[in-house]
Parts: sequence; C-alpha cells; structure tokens
Amino acid sequence: MYGKKLRFANFVLDSLICLVYLATFVMVFDDHRITENIILIAFLFYFFYYLLFEFFKGQTPAKMITKSVVISEEEYANFTFRQIFIRTLIRSLLPLDLFSFLFNKRGLHDRFSKTVLIRI
Repeated sequence: MYGKKLRFANFVLDSLICLVYLATFVMVFDDHRITENIILIAFLFYFFYYLLFEFFKGQTPAKMITKSVVISEEEYANFTFRQIFIRTLIRSLLPLDLFSFLFNKRGLHDRFSKTVLIRI
C-alpha cells in the first residue's frame, strides 16, 4: 500500500486523461444535446474510465505510468468485479472520498471495496 503522493499523482494524471477523452468526445460529436448534458456525460466517462480500466487491467493509465496496481486486500489476490464496482461507485458518488486521504493512507473507496494500491 502506498501513500498520498502516489495517489495524488494518479488522481491528477487520470483526471487529465479523462478530460482529454471527454473533450475529444465533445468535439467529435458536436451536438447541442451533448453540451446540454455535459455533467451526466462527464460522470459516465469518469465512472466507466475507472471501472473498465481497473477491472480489465487492474490499473488506469495513470497507474500504468506510476507503476502501481489495484489488488484485493484479502491475501493480496486478484480482485473481483464486485470489488472494482464498489470502488468505482464510491469514488464517483462520494466527493468526500478525495479528501479521505488527508486523514488516512487508504481512501474510502479502498476500505469499502477491500482493495489496496501497490507498486509493481
């Protein structure tokens, strides 16, 4: 399990990458309905970005750059879809999750999903 600097770096990098994906999507599909629903679209991008990358790869692009990976805290084994879904849901729906690192090395999304972040 690794600390606040690594997690902050992952957050910033993933946020920038998500923003680039979203901006590209908006430019390619230049439609007023997209701009009217940008908050919902941004939420869905963010949610599926984390869900799909972490489930299929165990890491997002930022985690690939920082050489870190998500694993289950149970005997440091592979995670389940349920764990990644819970992790993503909490990260997406609880804005306070971002600040949970100020008081603890593990975020709420780690604690509730019983996952940890390790360096590889």
